[in-house]
Amino acid sequence: MDLTPGCLGNLREMALSAYRWNSFDPEKRAEEDIAFYERQLLQDLEEIPEEKKAQYIESYKSRLSSLFASKSRCANAMVTGPAKFNFRQNEKRENAYWNKYEEFNAWRERFLAAMKRAQEEARPVEEKQEEAVRLLLEDLEQKAETIHDLDTGKLKGYHRALFVSSIYNKVATYASHGEVEIVQRAVDFITEFNSKVKKPVITARNRFFQLPEVAVRMREKLHARKNEENKEAAFEGGKVVWNHEADRLQILFDNIPDDDTRKNLKSNGFRWSPKHKAWQRQ
Repeated sequence: MDLTPGCLGNLREMALSAYRWNSFDPEKRAEEDIAFYERQLLQDLEEIPEEKKAQYIESYKSRLSSLFASKSRCANAMVTGPAKFNFRQNEKRENAYWNKYEEFNAWRERFLAAMKRAQEEARPVEEKQEEAVRLLLEDLEQKAETIHDLDTGKLKGYHRALFVSSIYNKVATYASHGEVEIVQRAVDFITEFNSKVKKPVITARNRFFQLPEVAVRMREKLHARKNEENKEAAFEGGKVVWNHEADRLQILFDNIPDDDTRKNLKSNGFRWSPKHKAWQRQ
């Protein structure tokens, strides 16, 4: 498996053909394209697991070959000469090429996004939790410092209550997902911050300090829900599944839904899950 510069050398002739009728210097354009796509391919491979690289390279070359072939059907009247030049036909071929180009880039984005999701799912739970805690505490520290600056007069022109509400809502989201450890770390952080300042950024009476209990109850509720049996309801062309283990409402179609159906699904919060082969939402 060639992962070095020059790995697309076998496509140079196709690149040359792509510009033979639409460039005054097809050799230069071909070399520029090959160099560009080689850099792109090598950059993409840095984000792809080893076991998926061969598959990606094969698909990349195949799609790039198709792109070059489409470009080779396009011409430029300045290059070929205007005599008997079929402008209408060439316009259709140019449109076909740009459609191919957009499809190529859309495929890359989908593939790389799928690899990123897979890598994220494969990360240890403890690692993902620590990352979430780090980001959360950084955000809380920034907001707590802002509240303190408002309390001490160092900062003016902002509503204190908005920052308190923002802290509460952020941590409450984790509580609603049963993330007991993360919520407790957040509450401990604010408690420690309060101990270092004259005026607490969040008072002890605030419901913020009840969030660990909320998180515990939600975890118990979610655990009980996961043990429930999934429910299904069939409809013409597919079925709806209440997947308690995944905590998702899923719609599985027998065939790929049309554009209007997909737009309606997205507008109602459903997203395509390659893992479950379903449109789903929480």
